[in-house]
Amino acid sequence: MLARGGLTLWLRVGIGFVPTLGEDVVISEAERWPTELRLLNGAMVMDGGSLVLHAVDQDDARVEFSLDWSIQSQREGTTQFYVNGRLVPRGSPEEARWLSLLGGAVPKPRNPRPASKDGASSSDGVIVAEDAAAYWNAIEQGPASALVHLATRFVTLISSSAYQEGCAPVPPQAPQNRVRSLVMEGKRMEAIKAYREAHPDVGIVAAGSAVKALGAEMEQAMRRGRIVTRIPVEELWTDDGVLAATRLRTLDRVAIRDLLRRGPVRFVVADVGHDLRWIPPAERFDFWKRDGEIHFALTKEVHLDDLPDGMAYLASEWTVAGDEAPVLLLEVYH
Repeated sequence: MLARGGLTLWLRVGIGFVPTLGEDVVISEAERWPTELRLLNGAMVMDGGSLVLHAVDQDDARVEFSLDWSIQSQREGTTQFYVNGRLVPRGSPEEARWLSLLGGAVPKPRNPRPASKDGASSSDGVIVAEDAAAYWNAIEQGPASALVHLATRFVTLISSSAYQEGCAPVPPQAPQNRVRSLVMEGKRMEAIKAYREAHPDVGIVAAGSAVKALGAEMEQAMRRGRIVTRIPVEELWTDDGVLAATRLRTLDRVAIRDLLRRGPVRFVVADVGHDLRWIPPAERFDFWKRDGEIHFALTKEVHLDDLPDGMAYLASEWTVAGDEAPVLLLEVYH
């Protein structure tokens, strides 16, 4: 597709390409970097030359590249490279690694149709910019050629002095209530439209990235609000201070029963949600009697959504200096 009358149209490669920023799949920073990329589909936007590429890594995890190269961004010196909707800092090691991967990416289009037999372009009679014309010619050679062209142009533009001497865009503030409500309802296209209605100078790539970043921020905020703990208790406290205690092991149901059969066991309950203050002994006893079924949370992060009754316990055996009786610690997560 080509541009007419100022409309933003797309030149497409591959099947299943949607002219937005793609699926909301994000590579966690905690995960290892990809070692290779396979290019699936992509597009050049007729807004001045913005680019989008969809790829998968060696584990088939989706990776999405976008470059805001709109006329407005070029004028303001705020063109920007994004990976999975997240801004990649200029001149950073992260940028260099992504460009290296893009430079060695292998095209694997989903519709590997053959190139035009006569090499004739179907855009005869249509005047387009030089960059769009080069892309169009690459499309005529087949999807694989077009994908390689897009990847090469990503690397060329991002490595250019025009890009490197620019600055990161300052995201304009859209009417957040409307955009947020649309994001929460899962209406991503409507949210992007609302964002662009409020900021007509923002290109579709930048608007999509802003909406995607907002969605990720909202999701993280929600998850942070529901995460109970990230680490288990590392020391035992009394009213007099820290006990000389050592955590020996984490216990499952079988290990707890074996421990109780061995003889007298002292147990304490740590309420992680309330500054690790111990439940008083009498309440501890009632608590023990009341909860016949113990739910074990053995994950790094405990979320309320994962718990059938809103509470979970991580059991561990401790030893206290000068005390022969083992200590059974129940860490309460809620």
